[in-house]
Amino acid sequence: MNCRICVRLLMPLLLLTASVFAQTSREDKKKAKEEQRAAREALLKTVVDSRMYSFFAEIATALNGDRHELGTPYFFVRINQDSLEVDLPYWGISHAAMLGGSNDGGIRFKSVTTSYTVKTRKKGGWFISIVPKDNRFADKMDFDIEADGDATLEVTSKFRESISYRGEMTTYNASR
Repeated sequence: MNCRICVRLLMPLLLLTASVFAQTSREDKKKAKEEQRAAREALLKTVVDSRMYSFFAEIATALNGDRHELGTPYFFVRINQDSLEVDLPYWGISHAAMLGGSNDGGIRFKSVTTSYTVKTRKKGGWFISIVPKDNRFADKMDFDIEADGDATLEVTSKFRESISYRGEMTTYNASR
């Protein structure tokens, strides 16, 4: 009989203790996740400021709304201080023939930048506008980068419809 009374008295105490440990564990996980997010954002800020980063496209969306899952991390834009290298696929309408070279219809070039503008977004992240020099594939490239590294790139040209890409910003990797 005394055991039953002890169990009845101890059960609420055990449940309270278990819920306190569970709450502490959730708070610790939340805190760790916030610290990880802050560290990632600080790294991206350093990378954006240094102008040495890469964008890897995962999804392409043509102006008419057609979405294309790219499926490989091989389509990229690399920014290396005042130069850039671009290798992206293209879907859309061209308003002029692209003569010369062995172009397969994609956006592929190496160039220097004539303009590089960075604006900080209100809710974290950045908006970057790049104007490549002497280029027939892209007149302007606008990045909208979220604090976690997810990014959208819009490429506009005089000779083609604009196209946008969704992907991820990473640190510059020359070997990739």
